[in-house]
Amino acid sequence: MKKIENTYTISEVSQKIGVPISTIRYYDSHNLIPHLKRDENNQRVFSEENIYMLLMVIGLKKIGVKLKDIAAYVEADERDNRTLDFRYDFLVHQKSNLKEQIVSLQVALAYLEFKEWYYRTSIEAKDYRLHLRDGSMEMDPQTFDDYIKETGAFKDTDAFKRYLSKSNIDE
Repeated sequence: MKKIENTYTISEVSQKIGVPISTIRYYDSHNLIPHLKRDENNQRVFSEENIYMLLMVIGLKKIGVKLKDIAAYVEADERDNRTLDFRYDFLVHQKSNLKEQIVSLQVALAYLEFKEWYYRTSIEAKDYRLHLRDGSMEMDPQTFDDYIKETGAFKDTDAFKRYLSKSNIDE
């Protein structure tokens, strides 16, 4: 007995994954959902496999992968042993890029949290000069150490200090 596969309309897929129908149509128009079938009324009929591929495309797009690169990945049919290395290398490369983005975003978030503390404490003291060197518009180096002591932030303080040294704190 053959198992009957669950299928979904474009509207159901849109609701299920929270993506506008127009986005799904756009990705389909660029052939990024392989093996997508159509019914007798020429309406798209999505299988679970189609939805997984659509989620992969959306995920890759969210991390900044260009459509042409996604298309190359999709075109490398996973059922062909000759493309396994390409597909694997592609995913390893994207994972590496994503990890770099995450680190960059974590540093940016840490910087924003530091600046939030910097301004909050200045507001509380009612003194914009609280964290500045006497007679200067440069941040007192002790400020960062005070921040770490008060908040317990940063496991890798050296990396953040390097980031701060490249930034203009007083903007």
